[in-house]
Amino acid sequence: MYSNSEVEAPSDVVVAGEVGTTLGSEKPIEFVGAKKLSTQQTLQTIEKISLSGCQIVELGGQELGQLAPHLTELDLSRNLFSKWSDVLAIIRELPLLETLILSGNRFTVDEENDNNGEENFENLKVLVLNQTLLSWRNTGTIITRHFPKLEQLHLVDNEYEDDQLTEFKTTGGWVETLSVLDLSLNRLKSWTKVLEIIGGMFVNLSQLFLNGNRIVTLVTDAKPIAFQKLKTLSLSENLIDSWTSIDALNAFPLMDTLRFSKNPLTTQMSLGETRMLVVARTDHIAVFNASPVREKERKEAEQLYLKRILHELAVIGDDKTEHERVLAAHPRFTRLRELYPEISIDQSGNTAGSGSTAGPRKLASSLLKVSIIPMSMQATSFDPLVKKIPQQMKVSQLKLLIETKFGVQVPAQVLSFRTDSRSMPMLLDDDNAEVSYYGMQDGSEVLVNDNE
Repeated sequence: MYSNSEVEAPSDVVVAGEVGTTLGSEKPIEFVGAKKLSTQQTLQTIEKISLSGCQIVELGGQELGQLAPHLTELDLSRNLFSKWSDVLAIIRELPLLETLILSGNRFTVDEENDNNGEENFENLKVLVLNQTLLSWRNTGTIITRHFPKLEQLHLVDNEYEDDQLTEFKTTGGWVETLSVLDLSLNRLKSWTKVLEIIGGMFVNLSQLFLNGNRIVTLVTDAKPIAFQKLKTLSLSENLIDSWTSIDALNAFPLMDTLRFSKNPLTTQMSLGETRMLVVARTDHIAVFNASPVREKERKEAEQLYLKRILHELAVIGDDKTEHERVLAAHPRFTRLRELYPEISIDQSGNTAGSGSTAGPRKLASSLLKVSIIPMSMQATSFDPLVKKIPQQMKVSQLKLLIETKFGVQVPAQVLSFRTDSRSMPMLLDDDNAEVSYYGMQDGSEVLVNDNE
């Protein structure tokens, strides 16, 4: 291969002259000794090579297959390739090649019309075409012709829009073997288009990455029949702004891994609150934002979420219209009631258990024993305070109590709570909400921080 980048010659290399390259520069003619030969012998066994940013234009006269016959992964990103015929010539020399990275090369738009034949390279499994600006149609045509067993395709930052997805559709071959597709940092807006075209074409897709697009909602009119084998979905840095989109993920029965951050829906929420609600509103998520969801965490999240729904229902009373609205906003409610039949809330908003709750027993059942832990530098004492508080206590009242006991003024307080020392804290961010709304329970810890 040709490159006009300068390489320092080893000490046992004798330069006998120069020869011109296709770029108009000069390359030295070298007589090499034992040290240089040792380097070349290493190429005989090496399996992975990166030649990123080396200004390579085409395959040179020397047979690449003889230099590196065992090569399985080749990185040619940020070079000067413009013709697919040159890329195919390289692949032809490397029969064991499984991964080819071509990011940053700019291929001619009408490349599919060139006479490259129909030669198949069934061994190639991973193709990376990030930032090539190769159209969706041209990409599909090239892969259909030459890479029928492709398993992973990366098309990041290629300026794809919804309409482009309709320009190429096919069946059989690589669309059945593809399991990983990365379309991050494009301009896709319509989840419906993604379902219809991407989901309809790649029936065995297990991982889909759509980070950094412009998707607003995952809600569709029709019941999704696509992505029934999808296990991983990445949707960070989109424009999703409703919990109905999270609820819609339950349509994909095998999906257990989700990345979801920097969307309008959760930008104003704490990490703990976001995680709790996403886990509770989905059936199968086992890994959220790269962190496993343990069985105990799921149980606590679902119970807390159920208590919040029951609290909403208790507040609205017998208003049938509002009752239906609340249930429509929480599709998992029925399932959660089946999982946790022991949880209920009476009309006054108290968590109710079995047996009579009259008189002193009712009062006792409405009290929570919590530990208030000062973590603010403004606190007059750093000793935790164990206290019983009513479930109906508002966050604003709790702040007044903390000001009295620890001297941290109400405007400076940032309160959060956790069910135990190993749980992730969740903000108590609504002064008008009762602590029961957040699912606070016996043994919970209230953490007192300040806003400075």
